[in-house]
Amino acid sequence: MSESREKSHKAKTFKLLVKAGSNFEDLKILEVNKEGESEQHLSIESPHFSGRVAVRIVGFKGFTPDDKEPIEDSPYFKDNRALNSIQIQGRFKSELNGDDILWGNEFEKELSLPIGATMALKIVKMTLDPTLEADLHCEKPWAFSPILVSMSTVSHSLHFSFFLNDFFIILFPFLCFFFSILHFRSM
Repeated sequence: MSESREKSHKAKTFKLLVKAGSNFEDLKILEVNKEGESEQHLSIESPHFSGRVAVRIVGFKGFTPDDKEPIEDSPYFKDNRALNSIQIQGRFKSELNGDDILWGNEFEKELSLPIGATMALKIVKMTLDPTLEADLHCEKPWAFSPILVSMSTVSHSLHFSFFLNDFFIILFPFLCFFFSILHFRSM
């Protein structure tokens, strides 16, 4: 490979940064592929939601909260063909409409989109998710939808524990290849 091509290839190598929090000002870097006790997952506490987040990505080579070597894989994928999973468990502290809670992506820098990306977004909005709102051409590109539209699995149940009665659990793996920030925001 020529030296200029090698430099060009290296310049396009990116590391994934996965953050979560109760608002944009409170985002923390997640430890991806961390297995074990639920206390090891990122806790989220806000006036509207209390819970925790676990993120798993096959072959993860991104940033970690403590700058250690990333955990590249998870036993979660042993019998699962998915390439990633985002699981959130917790409870909403008040009654909310599904349209009040958004799920999506916000990127820290402009995206270098391929030709046809705008048309692809229009097709997604027409066929898969008419509630999708996005601006992929701005300085900090973003795309958000109501959370219930974005999930592949939802589980709701009563859960009794020593610290909370009537604990509502929402547990879902969200399969996508296009995320860098996990974000909860109520409108």
